[in-house]
Amino acid sequence: MKQSSDDAAEQINYSSRAQLREHTNPGTDDLVYLYLREIGRTPLLDRQQEIELNKAMRSGRVAEQRLRNNGHDGALKAELEQHIRAGYLARRRLMEANLRLVVNMAKHYVGRGLTLLDLIQEGNLGLMRAVDKFDHRRGHRFSTLATWWIRQAITRAIGAFGASPRLPAHTTQWLRRLDWATRRLTQELGREPTEQELAERLRLSVPKVRRLIGASAGTLSLEMDLGGEQEVTLGDFIEDAQTPTPWNAAVQELLRRDLLDALEALTPREARILTLRFGLRDGTDQTLEEVGARMGLTRERIRQIEQSALGKIRGAAHGARLRGYLFAPPVQQTRFR
Repeated sequence: MKQSSDDAAEQINYSSRAQLREHTNPGTDDLVYLYLREIGRTPLLDRQQEIELNKAMRSGRVAEQRLRNNGHDGALKAELEQHIRAGYLARRRLMEANLRLVVNMAKHYVGRGLTLLDLIQEGNLGLMRAVDKFDHRRGHRFSTLATWWIRQAITRAIGAFGASPRLPAHTTQWLRRLDWATRRLTQELGREPTEQELAERLRLSVPKVRRLIGASAGTLSLEMDLGGEQEVTLGDFIEDAQTPTPWNAAVQELLRRDLLDALEALTPREARILTLRFGLRDGTDQTLEEVGARMGLTRERIRQIEQSALGKIRGAAHGARLRGYLFAPPVQQTRFR
């Protein structure tokens, strides 16, 4: 029996906004409340449904590999692409049906340095990892695997960021890019890159790179030696999200096509803003400030237009198809080429 959104909110003990305010920062309680109502619309899955979804996911991966290896054309290519899309939709459904599990777990870690919204976002990353790792043939329920990965993602985030001051979202995004560029240039050059080299790679000014380096002071280096005889570093234990797997590459291409189709429902200005923000043409997503500078508008105005455009897409025919991409990894970790 499908639960109502209000039932879902009641289930996780956040049915009232007054209760939410005890666990969120001012201004975020409404967002969390709406999120709870949204995820409450998705029914829970039984064991057989989990199995069928997992089978569809595995069929999609096989189809993607066949398409990648053999380069089929015509009807067979269309059939393989259909299996790939069906696999992704199955992945999305399995994920959406377990978002309440993330919230249930996240609420137990409030007060350790991260907001409830931050904890939910980190937990969702762990949930996605569990979805990709799930294999029903091993005999266990998905919730067993998901609980482990969600807890690991949340506790790891608390360890990494819980004791650090929270930075604005756009600054955090640039810090991730800075870390990525530093690692890439170090590999290419055989030494640590200069501020000028980082600026060129990131397409930023040297002063801005210098400010980013200052903002990152006190964070852990991925090259930090963890000790032992094998010279293991912290980075060895962190997955390289910049290099997509074959499965993710296929999904990203489908997403890129769907997004470009969806832009047809927007005005030229709205379409351009989303294209720049999410890097739909060149793979380089831009901050609100950068888009505003290019279009002669303020950061806040760009944000308003972006939200309006996304609202149009959600309400259009493309909305249902694109809904699952909302639970994909953060935009800065996904490149559309």
